[in-house]
This record gives sequence, structure tokens and C-alpha cells, in this order.
Amino acid sequence: MPWNSALTLNYVGNHGIFEVVANSGVNAFGGGFAGLPVKAPDSAFGQVTQFQSIAVSNYNGLVVGLRHNAGHGLTFNANYTWSHALDEISNAGLLSYNLGTAPSIGTLINPFNLRANYGNADYDIRHNFTTNYVWDNSLRHLFKRGPNAIFSGWTFSGTIFAHSGSPFSVIDGATTGNLSGNNYTGPVLANIAGATNGAVSCGVGSTNTGSTPVACLNAAGFNTPGSLLAFGNQARNQFRGPGYFDTDFSVIKHTKLPGVERGELNIGFQFFNLFNHPNFDNPVADINSARFGLVTRTVNTPTSILGSFLGGDASPRLIQLKAQFNF
Repeated sequence: MPWNSALTLNYVGNHGIFEVVANSGVNAFGGGFAGLPVKAPDSAFGQVTQFQSIAVSNYNGLVVGLRHNAGHGLTFNANYTWSHALDEISNAGLLSYNLGTAPSIGTLINPFNLRANYGNADYDIRHNFTTNYVWDNSLRHLFKRGPNAIFSGWTFSGTIFAHSGSPFSVIDGATTGNLSGNNYTGPVLANIAGATNGAVSCGVGSTNTGSTPVACLNAAGFNTPGSLLAFGNQARNQFRGPGYFDTDFSVIKHTKLPGVERGELNIGFQFFNLFNHPNFDNPVADINSARFGLVTRTVNTPTSILGSFLGGDASPRLIQLKAQFNF
């Protein structure tokens, strides 16, 4: 590598055993729905939830990192991860990765077959790229002459986030509702039918053309397990939502305060989602919904000043004026 550069290659892997899984359907019955008992295993009880330490998970990832000091105050770090995460229930079913249009599967699909849940983890992001850069005292390096009060102390910095889409499952809300009276919590996954497998390109360009939304899933590629009276052939988290891209930028002026030991006043602007680039959520995943397959909302940036779970819409570009006193 050139001077002031470092390249790192790492394999990261783990295997989890005896992980907690919540099974809310151990007393479920189907009354003719294959895979479930005809009657409740114990008619003295309604819905019963069983917690067991029997689940497994796996993660394998290749992590590539590049760090370079370009001199004149400029440094940057770039990282790329190619990985695959699998499990039977993510976060023991206690935290949903996606709270909106395609919620996580938090319990067993088939309450009598744990392995039917084994598939892509809720947070299985196959490709993830991040970059951050800092240019300290930037204007002073560009302009060798001129007063320090104007040209010294400027710092430019930013981040770039890009990753592939997150996984989700296509569900059959009607069949799930019908079985809920039989102590079943589901959800039932839709059955894949036809050569298309229901998959359609779900990139930014396919979500909307003019004023007419374009579905990211083909309804003709699915049928309801309720009509088959059996669990479908879909794997958990088999489908992928849109990819993600975001970049932030900040410019800060650092000014030494005379007469104050180590005193410094920092004033500048921070730009979140600098290019106002829309990032879309997973499409509506219930085949019984009139909006099935449509992308209906955007997602927040990971660096939002509003926080990830506070309910504010931080998906568009946000500009913040920042003032900070250090002493």
C-alpha cells in the first residue's frame, strides 16, 4: 500500500445455540389445516406461549477496510462488508426490525416445526458500504495567505452509507385471521405459485412512475395457503426490499477565544441526507391488502437528529445550525 494507507481484510463469523424462541401456538389447532392438530392439544387452555432455549443462528462476513491519510489534514475511512446472517427468530421475537409495511416474523410459522423458520435474519444485509472523511483546517491548506481569523479552523467532514435491501416475508393476513380463533398467532406465509416466484424489481425506479404506483411484488405469483389448507412453500424472509443510499456533510468553523484557556467556539452547519435522496421502505407484504406490493413510505437516515424511534420524519434533507463552546 502507499504511504499513510492501511488495508485490512477480516473474516467475521459466529454461531449461536440455545437461543430463546417464543412459540405462541403450542395449543393451536387447524380443524383441517394441514400441519396443525384437528383439535387443541389441551382444550382446557386457550392460547399458550412457550419459551425455549432451542434456536440457532449463524453469521459469516468478509470485512474490507481502507484507511488513508492524504496529508494536508485530510483523512478518510472506507469499509465494505459482504455477509449472510441466518436464524430462526431474530432477537427472540421481542424486537421487530421493521415495524411498518412488512413486520418481522416474531413467532413460529408452524408451531410444531421450528426449522420451518430457519432463513435470512431480519438484519441480513448482504452488501454494506460506509465511508467517513474529515478535512481539518481545510481553507488554510488551500489558501496559504490571508488572515487566520478568516481562513483558519475550517473543518469539512461527512459520511456515506449504502447497502442492499433488507429481507421480508409475504404473509396471508386473511388465513392468519381465520386461524387466530384457533389459538394460532402466525402469521401464515403466502404460497408461491408460478415461475415468477412473485418477485419484481424493487429499486427506486420501480416504485413510482408519474402518479401511478408500481408494485414491487407480483400478486399473480402467490396464492393463499388458506385455499390449500396447508402451510405455504415460502421461506422466511425470502424477499428483498429496496436498497439504501445516504450521505451527510458538515462544515464547522473553529475559533480560539482569547483570554479563555483552551476555549474554542465552533459554529457551522450539518446537512443530513445532503442530496435529499428518498430511501424507500419495504413494500406492503400482505397479499390480502389492496396495496399489496406497493412502497408506501420512506425510511429515516441512520444519523437523524430526530432519533430512529421517536416518530419524526427524518427521511428528507435536514439542515441544522450548530454552535458549540469547548473549554
